[in-house]
Amino acid sequence: DFFISKFTITNAQFGGFVEDGGYAERKYWTANGWAWKGKIVQPAFWRHARFNGPAQRVVGVSWYEAVAFCNWLSLRDGLTAVYDDRGWADLGASGYRLPTEIEWEYAAAKGAPGQAERIYPWGDTWDPQNVVSGLSAPKASKTAAAGSRSPRGDTPQGLADMSGNVWEWCSDNAQADGE
Repeated sequence: DFFISKFTITNAQFGGFVEDGGYAERKYWTANGWAWKGKIVQPAFWRHARFNGPAQRVVGVSWYEAVAFCNWLSLRDGLTAVYDDRGWADLGASGYRLPTEIEWEYAAAKGAPGQAERIYPWGDTWDPQNVVSGLSAPKASKTAAAGSRSPRGDTPQGLADMSGNVWEWCSDNAQADGE
């Protein structure tokens, strides 16, 4: 059993981490993340007009930044940080974490015991109106707002934005399961 957010993280949500000094506090970061970060003080594209609307999903975030955000959010909410200095996740901790690849796939394509696996988050029939994107032409002009295809493109469990728009980080490497 696990819980997963209905939406991907927005700029408004990630902005709390930035404004609260998350990039300056070593305690949120893994050792490699802190070394990688160097003088970085915000995500890539943070000030780019096509990607920085408060309801848009945060983009240009490394795995290290995503993990630091999870640790910050956990501590802010009075929970135990999940990721240690090595970047290992304590699955028994009470805090927030990235889903594993298997958890994300399960949430996107199945979602509950006894349910049949789906081809797409919303079902087995392709419908471009359900795919989350800011596209009106063959290439992206900007990211779409969180929930922009909800509830139409949601999973039967009500998870939104599981198809298209942005890449999503997982806690583990997709190759770990033999792919």
